[in-house]
Amino acid sequence: MRCRFFIFPLLLFCLWMPGGCSGTVHEAQQEIVLTPMPPDPVDPDNTVLHEAIRAFLLTHHGPVSSGYRYTRIDLDGDTRRDALVMLNAPYGYWCGMPGCTLLVMQAHDTSFTLVNTIQPVRGPMYIEDERTNGWRNLIVRVSGSWEKAKDVALRFDGQTYPSIPLDLPAYDSRAFRSAQAVFK
Repeated sequence: MRCRFFIFPLLLFCLWMPGGCSGTVHEAQQEIVLTPMPPDPVDPDNTVLHEAIRAFLLTHHGPVSSGYRYTRIDLDGDTRRDALVMLNAPYGYWCGMPGCTLLVMQAHDTSFTLVNTIQPVRGPMYIEDERTNGWRNLIVRVSGSWEKAKDVALRFDGQTYPSIPLDLPAYDSRAFRSAQAVFK
């Protein structure tokens, strides 16, 4: 008698289940689509940088024979080496007593774009590990003007670095002893 009360609810349960107790398993076919990983960033070579500098000189009507020094370092944390370009000749065009013109150029996979120009600056410059708005801070020397020579910190504002460092407050030179020196 007890067995009948147990079997009857079990039979009702099996009839109520979709597919009954037939033992067949219906699996939902589901296609899994994986999102591909983005390609690794490509670090453009120096010939691409030289072409970008030439394009800058043409668009800004600079002398074709302009002289410059450059250094490549990742400023924005994307693993591509950006460029700091110090335009240093001809003297009266790119440089004056207070210093020279610095170009900050951002590297992309196959090109460079101008972030901004900064003037006047002198070497040596220092590149800190500390970042502001994702970009490394730059310490530049400002001298040769009416003010006393000083080092100033250039902090990225989200779009550019300050274009005219003369008005910035002096930066404690002891604070950047561990920073990377460039344009010595």
